[in-house]
Amino acid sequence: MRFAALLLLLLATVASAQEPVTLDQVQHPALLLKTQVPGVYLEAPTVSTDIGLSVRGIVARGVVKQRFQNTTAHCVEAIYAFPLAENAAVDTMRMRIGERVITGEIRERAEAAKVYEQARSEGRQASLLELQRPNLFTVSVASLPAGATATIEVEYQQVVGYDDGHFSLRLPLAIAPRYKGTVPMVHAIAREDRNPVTLTIDLDAGIALADVESPTHDMEQTVLSATRMQLVPRNVRIASDRDFELTWTPQLGARPQSASFSEVSGDQRYTLVMLFPPDVAARPAAVLPRETIFVLDTSGSMSGPSLVQAKQALLTAVGRLRSSDRFNIIEFSTGARRIFPRARVADAATVKQALAWVAGLESTGGTEILGALQLALEEQPSGDAIKQIIFITDGQVGNEQEIFEFLRANLAEWRIFTIGIGNAPNSYFMRNAARLGRGSFTHIGDISQVSARMTALLTKLESPVLSDIALSVPNAEMWPERAPDLYAGEPLVVTMRTPVAATANGRIAADGWKTSFELAPGESAGIARLWAQQKLEAVRDRVFTGGKPDDIRREIVTLGLAHHLVTEHTSLVAVDTTPAGVDPQSCKSERVPLNLPAGWGGVDGALPGTATNATLSLLAGLVLLVAAFAARRFW
Repeated sequence: MRFAALLLLLLATVASAQEPVTLDQVQHPALLLKTQVPGVYLEAPTVSTDIGLSVRGIVARGVVKQRFQNTTAHCVEAIYAFPLAENAAVDTMRMRIGERVITGEIRERAEAAKVYEQARSEGRQASLLELQRPNLFTVSVASLPAGATATIEVEYQQVVGYDDGHFSLRLPLAIAPRYKGTVPMVHAIAREDRNPVTLTIDLDAGIALADVESPTHDMEQTVLSATRMQLVPRNVRIASDRDFELTWTPQLGARPQSASFSEVSGDQRYTLVMLFPPDVAARPAAVLPRETIFVLDTSGSMSGPSLVQAKQALLTAVGRLRSSDRFNIIEFSTGARRIFPRARVADAATVKQALAWVAGLESTGGTEILGALQLALEEQPSGDAIKQIIFITDGQVGNEQEIFEFLRANLAEWRIFTIGIGNAPNSYFMRNAARLGRGSFTHIGDISQVSARMTALLTKLESPVLSDIALSVPNAEMWPERAPDLYAGEPLVVTMRTPVAATANGRIAADGWKTSFELAPGESAGIARLWAQQKLEAVRDRVFTGGKPDDIRREIVTLGLAHHLVTEHTSLVAVDTTPAGVDPQSCKSERVPLNLPAGWGGVDGALPGTATNATLSLLAGLVLLVAAFAARRFW
């Protein structure tokens, strides 16, 4: 029966030029109508989409309001799917269908489940908002009457990207057709009057801007101040046939610059402080000397391609050392050993010796990370050098807590940058080790990625422009508690609660540096939630220092409820506050047209194959599929 239903769905799809989708294929906000095949959906037509973005520094608050229409003659069941960036989170959801209103509320996880069950038992429609994957949440929409319009409003927050001196933001607006093997799926043609989008962006970088542009859309810019502007598309309503991208470049100077944003939430005040690096190209002398300890995992779990990738990553790093740098290399498995008794200057002869030593390493034994870290922290670098540990491993260890406790007690001024090797590295260990070490985690899953990802990491690590940063903020709770170094092409971000004034000190080469922040009251939405998210990370870390699980859980719940955050102990539950007035049994599955991204051609929405007719190919494939099924059944 399931095979027959799938066959009928595919045949009907060909006839009406539509494309079935699954949840793992969703790349833009969509209302998906259920079909007779479990897990397969068809997209409801969007009447309109209004998007408002407010960007303050690195925090982007998005409000997406969409109207969908059930153009069929039947009541339908649907699922609203909202894809997110990996660092984004939905915190508010409202849905209106006629007189029905569905709202999302943050509750403790057990309580949320109880609210859901009670609403269902009372005959009201309800749903727990679910994370289908880390970057996609869904909420059910039951009993959408024929001809009815559903209005859904979602608010979310994310940290915008910053790479090589440029901020970037991307909004998914269109979804491209997908090919199944050699058979192309079909898709409806896009029209400018279908799924129109209005977009408004309020951008305040907190620092003078050198350039703002959208490579995808023609935007009108209204300058509001030296750091702030409003952007709207030159055509007020744009077609949803391509994703929207925006980039902006801060105007860096010869010295570090600062920016701050504040938000009052309840009776508390929250502030975001950003430090921007100087323009290293304009002032090369700002780059500081480094002492780098490379730690390479040569245990049995790293055998084969993993060790090949790891060695290539290490050879790349050693080959890029400057003559002003000092370095050492430690390899470990069951035990640990280093190439030099103490770190040496990276002159030509020493680098050549190190490259030959690395090339000869082989994998064997267990993964005893703690011994390697103890050996690395025995180094006594000069006071002027930036102290970096670059740890290359798959992280397959079972004593994470012991290692984390050792790092907290012994890192001092060392920074740790972890590089995860292979298809399944222990990301939990490496992310937390890097966070404790005020560094970063980089994953290299394939040997083809080694060059690009190592180059990006090493370019950053080679340019520490401000070190030994100390923030003085009286009577404030600050996250992270200890500021990392400031690197070229990457801002330093700190959030605080209840500050009234702040100063920062640091070191640029041999020179001291100091600045003060004017923390004037403001209404920059999202700062409080960013502070809470950073505190959540610190609270979770207490498990490594003997924190009691019940106390940690209690504080996570308190933060989640106070700041409307989904956590491991809080959930967003959606409850329909009014009766539907429609018999759910009358709802049927329907097929609706989709939008075609710009540049995709075809007749009546059908995508042509390579020198073939897509529809005929698909029908031929279906006939063969039916024949094969019948032959297998009756042979």
